[in-house]
Amino acid sequence: MIAEYDLNDIYNADETTLYWKLEPNKSLANGPIVGTKKPKDRVTIMLTCNATGSHKLPAVFIHKFKNPKCIRNIDKTMLPVWYSGIIHRGCNARYSNHGLNWLIN
Repeated sequence: MIAEYDLNDIYNADETTLYWKLEPNKSLANGPIVGTKKPKDRVTIMLTCNATGSHKLPAVFIHKFKNPKCIRNIDKTMLPVWYSGIIHRGCNARYSNHGLNWLIN
């Protein structure tokens, strides 16, 4: 089935979670870090490229808030990623096709 398509037309998308406030489990100097609660602030990042690697779409960056304080006054269309905010929990699947809308249109 895949043989009937050109490799340039076959895309793969994968998402990963980045816990951006999480410190390492241990450091080189002190060993394990104990006594602190681990922050669970995270973002979801989706990366997409074709099978040959010749075409890569901008990363889709999904944050908990639609308009967080750190980028409130920044034009999100000028970011090097496609930015999206989650309205409520459990709607990650709704955004997983966000970067591939151009294929449908």
